[in-house]
Order: sequence, then structure tokens, then C-alpha cells
Amino acid sequence: MIGNASYAALCTPTETFVVTKVESSNSTLLMTGCLEEGKSLIIQSTSSFHWELRLTNPLLDFRRSLPSYGDHELSAARCAPNLKQLEASTQASPAEIARALQSSTVIIDQDGGHFYLQEAKLHQCLDQVLMTISLQGWPPSAIPLKACAEIAAKHSSDVTIAAYCLKRFSHSISSSGRVNLDVRRITCELAKSLFATKKAYASTSALMVDLCDCLPVRQSSELT
Repeated sequence: MIGNASYAALCTPTETFVVTKVESSNSTLLMTGCLEEGKSLIIQSTSSFHWELRLTNPLLDFRRSLPSYGDHELSAARCAPNLKQLEASTQASPAEIARALQSSTVIIDQDGGHFYLQEAKLHQCLDQVLMTISLQGWPPSAIPLKACAEIAAKHSSDVTIAAYCLKRFSHSISSSGRVNLDVRRITCELAKSLFATKKAYASTSALMVDLCDCLPVRQSSELT
């Protein structure tokens, strides 16, 4: 059972329910015994209300509930929760939290602490990672994760963010530590950042030109 200022929630392993106290003008009798002719029932207690459960959407806002990654003053004031602490303090089931973590920009440090990563930092890091890939001439299907993250980190990035960025925008990671980039997903993310600075494009071709400029040469040809 998890509560906040407005209501309490009951979380199962997969779903979240609002718990509501329902008052009644009729008393409910709680009895023991068997309801058969000739047998007596013993009233143990009475109640003028009952609890009602209603399926609801989980309350998940990692931007507010988690400390921001890279904000040292804020991180020092707010301890980053591990998964167990996050599940205990969030009005959501473990399954709903797991899905939200997969779709959100949340970084987990070496101690298991969860941090929210601002999209602006993610986009900045993605630019640096793509530039590194282009300069190194690595094929999109076989990029050495550790080496790429370390090189990108030399250009005012962060090794943890760079590694997270590579994992987030890849299809898979091989046993040798090489990632296969997801060009489609990267392109969608780049398009979001482009439209954040430019409200509209005159044509699809103009958008494609800007997207190709953001991608390494080998990835640009794949996009085309």
C-alpha cells in the first residue's frame, strides 16, 4: 500500500488500484457461524463502511521523483533510490515501473542509484557519440562500446552518459562489447531535437538534408 496527499494505492506485481473508503448508512455485520436453520450466528463486529479498489493508471514522473544526473548540488541533497526503494515509494506496480524505466531516460549508476537524464543532455551526448563514430570510421553494426564512450567523453561528455546513449540507441550488444546501432531510432530522436529549434521545414527533402548532416556518412546512406 502506497499513499500520497490525495489518495492511497494498492499495487499488485502488475497493476495499480486506487483504494477508496466507501461510507454507508447501513451497518455491515461481521459474523461467525453457519447460516443454517437451528444454528446460531455470533456477531463479532459491525462496520459502516467498506474499502473499494478501482484499477487506475500509475503515478510515474521520474523527472520530478528522481535526482537529475549531472546536477551535483541536487544529487547531493537527494539520494538516488535503488530499484527496491523506487518500487516502495512509487504508486505503480513493479511491472509498470520496469516498462517506464525502459522508455524513459533514466541512468542507473554503479551503486544501483536511479537518476533522471535531461533530454538536452542526451541529445548533446548523442551528437558527440555520432561525431566520434564518424571520425573513427566505425561501421554502424560493430561499434566498440567502451572505446566509443571513452573517446566521446573527452569532448565534454560523460562516460556513463555516452555508454547509456550507445545502449539506448542500439539493436543489440555482442559478447565482444560491440553495439549495432538502431539508425531508425536515432533518426527519430534527432528529428525531435531538430524540430525543437526549427518549427517547420519547407519540404521533406530539407529535413532529410539536416538529418543526414547529423549522421555519420555510413548511416546517412542507410537513411537515404
